[in-house]
Amino acid sequence: MRGFLLFDFRVFPLLFYKKWKLIYDFKDLYLNKLFQISFFIGLIVVEYFTTRTLNTYIVESMWNILILFVSFFALYILLNVSFKIFTTLGKVSMLLVFALQIEIVQHFIPNRYFSLLDILAEGIGILVAIGVINFYDKYIKVKDTSYIRL
Repeated sequence: MRGFLLFDFRVFPLLFYKKWKLIYDFKDLYLNKLFQISFFIGLIVVEYFTTRTLNTYIVESMWNILILFVSFFALYILLNVSFKIFTTLGKVSMLLVFALQIEIVQHFIPNRYFSLLDILAEGIGILVAIGVINFYDKYIKVKDTSYIRL
């Protein structure tokens, strides 16, 4: 005999309507919340590591550019997956304002400085993430699964 489940995802679908009347079940709704939490944790981690006063070898070296590129690449992917209601321009502008805020805060921290190269690396990370998402949506993602019979 199976154990008691509070919610069986196959039996109790939740109809969750958004702008385009997408239908989600409980599993998708919880996954979306997990991505949203991951996005905000990512924002906090990036803010902490880019504005702390400790000088480490990683922060002082040119690896800083690669770290910023990868972090904003991941932040855009998480933002895109968790908040589908925003347009691409809105998502890009939110992350670029966040990047500008980081650089302004770094200007007032001892041994740190405002760097346009950092903002450029963050912007390139966002653009590469947009390209990866567009490539995935166009070539990899299955658009219509109505023809698949199980």
